Amino acid sequence: MGEKTFLGMDANGGWSRSEAARAIRALTPYGPAFAEQPVRPDDLAGMRSLRDLGLPVVADESVFGTDDLVRVVEAGAADVVSLYVGKSGGPGRAVAMAGLASAFGLDVLIGSNGELGLGAAAQLHVAAALPRLSAIPSDIIGAHYYAEDILAEPLAGDGAVVRLGTSPGLGVTLRDDLLREFR
Repeated sequence: MGEKTFLGMDANGGWSRSEAARAIRALTPYGPAFAEQPVRPDDLAGMRSLRDLGLPVVADESVFGTDDLVRVVEAGAADVVSLYVGKSGGPGRAVAMAGLASAFGLDVLIGSNGELGLGAAAQLHVAAALPRLSAIPSDIIGAHYYAEDILAEPLAGDGAVVRLGTSPGLGVTLRDDLLREFR
């Protein structure tokens, strides 16, 4: 595996409490950095109990809006919350939720659904608006899953770091051929 390996686990809510505990214990010798959504999104007590195993627990599918975030905080169910621009209801709400999470001592990372470049630009702006992000890397991946993107120029990045554009708005320009097609 090596020193430069970054390992995490994400069950997307698919494990029972006992399966999650067994998996965390079995994988701990390999140095995972976190366990993301190890149990059902509504099993906040289960998430809380798994935190006792010493591995940071990330709430993802448990948090769609502010009310969900408050429930996670009240339950002590997570160390980190994964916020998505779309799940949160837009960039402004994602930034507000991140502020709330931070006020209660939760780290924040920006999650992704494999957005095209325009969505990734919105994610990048949210990330840049936060005072700090979790040490667990955010998931601003852009259009890597697609054969082509809707941006005239891809986001400035090297696969590990992405930089804000300098154009107005989200700092990106859509492809002219697509704009003509939708006029």
